[in-house]
Amino acid sequence: MSKKQQQNLIGLIIALVGLIYVWNSYLIGPLNDNLKKKSKEITDIRVEIENLKRQSFELPKIKKQIEYLKAEVSDLERYLPKERELPGLLRAITRTAGNFQVRILNISPDGTSQKQNYTEHIFSITAQGNYHTIAKFLSEIGQAGRIISARNLSFSPMSATPAGPSDVTISVNFQLVAYTYKG
Repeated sequence: MSKKQQQNLIGLIIALVGLIYVWNSYLIGPLNDNLKKKSKEITDIRVEIENLKRQSFELPKIKKQIEYLKAEVSDLERYLPKERELPGLLRAITRTAGNFQVRILNISPDGTSQKQNYTEHIFSITAQGNYHTIAKFLSEIGQAGRIISARNLSFSPMSATPAGPSDVTISVNFQLVAYTYKG
């Protein structure tokens, strides 16, 4: 092979290597990078689809849990209402007092006390009856359909008077606290 042919062959090899380099760097390389990027996106989407499929199988269970929790919240709102409902509360107290032969002499509001999650509505109550009827009355209002408590109880014996009923033996003063939820 002559020197000229060798130079042509070397030039051809260099041009071919340059052409392969340009082909790979500017045409095939970006396509490969794009292909890798798209393959990763497809893999991520498939993983997300599998996660969503698993979650969709749990959907009926989650719906049942939500219904159960809604029913429980409804029950709890009966015990700890969001509204003050003062007329209904006073009717319940006077009806319960009547059921246990307790005479309510006075009910007066003492204001409210704000707590973090609830509000206390405080009422001062003066009542008369005998020891057992007062105890049953306080027990019954404490077990009523909503959360109510009695505090600061003070009992005083009643003096026997000819005009008064003989079954009234004590007078009681206490604070009745009704709670409402702030939520």
